[in-house]
Amino acid sequence: MNHLTSTVVSKSGSFVLTILLSCCAVLGAQRFLLPGIYSYVCIVPLVLAIYYFSDKSLRNTLVVFALFISVDNGSDVFVTTAGPVRYLIYLACIYIVFEHIRFSISRTIGVLFLSCIYALQTLLSEIPIDAITLSRDLLLFALICGVVCRSTRSRSFSFDIELLTYLLVVFSLTELANFLLFFSFIEHAYLSYDSVKSLVVLVPFYFIAKRKTLLAIGAVSLVTVVLIAYVTRMIILTYMGTILLFVVIHYGRSFFKMSFIVLLFVLPLLQFISDNQERLKSYKAVAFLSEVQSTKNPMDLFRRLDPVRFEETKLFFSRDWYTLLVGSGFGSGLHDKDDAFNFVSEQQTAFTPQELRSGYFYNLHDTWIDIGLRFGCGFIIWLYGYLVLQTGNLDPYRSMMAMCLLVLVSCASFTNGGLLLTALMFLVMRSPKYNHVKTSKLNDPNRLAYVS
Repeated sequence: MNHLTSTVVSKSGSFVLTILLSCCAVLGAQRFLLPGIYSYVCIVPLVLAIYYFSDKSLRNTLVVFALFISVDNGSDVFVTTAGPVRYLIYLACIYIVFEHIRFSISRTIGVLFLSCIYALQTLLSEIPIDAITLSRDLLLFALICGVVCRSTRSRSFSFDIELLTYLLVVFSLTELANFLLFFSFIEHAYLSYDSVKSLVVLVPFYFIAKRKTLLAIGAVSLVTVVLIAYVTRMIILTYMGTILLFVVIHYGRSFFKMSFIVLLFVLPLLQFISDNQERLKSYKAVAFLSEVQSTKNPMDLFRRLDPVRFEETKLFFSRDWYTLLVGSGFGSGLHDKDDAFNFVSEQQTAFTPQELRSGYFYNLHDTWIDIGLRFGCGFIIWLYGYLVLQTGNLDPYRSMMAMCLLVLVSCASFTNGGLLLTALMFLVMRSPKYNHVKTSKLNDPNRLAYVS
């Protein structure tokens, strides 16, 4: 951690800037103490990004940080960032994605061919098109073009992973304090409702990929507690699964030896959960482990844990094979002909009242269903397959970004902010290599960062 901090604070007089950004990381999480201020702290890094516009590494990192600490969902519990401020950040993200882009002719032709298939599927779809879903699908398709269609010469992308990781550490420590001092499950239900909160997983992934064992253990412990407080089961599952995937790929034969050691710690934890189910059942992540421990049938476990997702999956796979492969087109949804969601009330937040009354559902809960419904299972299989392969990359930076993207794709792709963050992280991962940066106000000559 000292190395990370010393790397962030360079010899070029950036100490004040580092302190300012650290304060932004702390204030950006003060939804309990400063509810009227915390959601607008994102303006500071956005203004700084404009000030340091010519320094691409610092500018791009500041825009991502501004996007992260902006608040797009408070669920009537916490204050959100005003729409105009968020959309300014979104515009900055879009500008960065398409800045100085050069398109690969072959890739562009392939994507245009896919766009014709999606357009045809949209015209042939019997499901009414939802305007909000359509706009998000078009944004996603544009971002796919901006990431996938780039020529090799325009793949370089300036970014400062060390700075972002440092700020996420500060933010996570503040979230831990929120959890211990202010959070109430009964009053707040979730520590955060924000759509891009899962980016905090970059902290443990950074130290895991860098093989910093002690720091990785500390980071995993910190972020795990924060994610439990976020009460989002899918983030926990993807986070743990991604770490397991990394261990299996990179440690190979020694995995089983490590598994035995891990079991020595996990089994007592499961026993503790079993003995204290009533006291701990309010936490979804803990309730999930308890259900896993007590249920033998996987399908029954799935149905009991999340009946909404279970019925969504059944409806999704009830379609014909061609539609499953290529998708139903932009703005499409699922039609519940048999009233499978009759157990969901309008008071719950799973679906909107309009969806429940009409039987057409657009706000789906898993990436492979939400995006796979409109872009096809073929796209989802390619996407996850590519990220799994990159997780095994020997370059620690590419490996850590692939791990982070597995979580972001699974847990943050349901909103415009989440899609933009995912696209920017893809650009970081696909950047050809790390290199020396001489212009950054936060970098000394020995600092590594993605450069263009």
